[in-house]
Amino acid sequence: EEEHEDFLRRIERGDSRDDLLAVARGWTAERVSKLLAPQRAQALRLAEGLGREVDVIVEGGSLRLGRDELRPFFGALVHCVRNALDHGLEGPEERVAAGKPRRGTLWLSAVATDDAFIVSVKDDGRGIDWDRVRARALRLGLPAATAADLRAALLRDGFSTRDEVTACSGRGVGLAAVAAACEEQGGRVELDTTFGRGTEVRFVFPEPAGSCVMPAATVRQAS
Repeated sequence: EEEHEDFLRRIERGDSRDDLLAVARGWTAERVSKLLAPQRAQALRLAEGLGREVDVIVEGGSLRLGRDELRPFFGALVHCVRNALDHGLEGPEERVAAGKPRRGTLWLSAVATDDAFIVSVKDDGRGIDWDRVRARALRLGLPAATAADLRAALLRDGFSTRDEVTACSGRGVGLAAVAAACEEQGGRVELDTTFGRGTEVRFVFPEPAGSCVMPAATVRQAS
């Protein structure tokens, strides 16, 4: 219904024939919301197992993806979600003690710009402790002099700030796996974090005209 109403609005405002055809052809492509659904379900299951209280918000799910080669990336994205729940978001008592709402929030979003398709995993948790990352990198003999060194270490296969391996973390697979899946398709990883406030990991893919994301509705949608 949402897409039908959007299509009628496009006709009424006089969109070009080519634009209307592009929208109609996009209906055969898969909604991003379907690709993000497993990550949302995994986040809720993991939160329950870890004793976290969390709201998981999906934004941009009305976009349609027209590139099958990005499917492996969406499969790997679950590692980033697990990382956000286990490393990022605090338990209810810890959040209250830090002056935060008892319930944490995890955002899974997708947005198409003129030249990129961006998938983001964002939380309002602890943020990245770069001092801990630096200490771990030095222990492993990795470069740790600059911010770029620390970012590279964090995305390195086998790197983890956890000393013990659990069912959820400690093996250093998470961010490295999803970063590799992103870069394999020509994308790049961007990190934005504030200690004590949260972290956003963005996966930015170049969007060749007409081949990556096809429009559904004209607005971003939360579910």
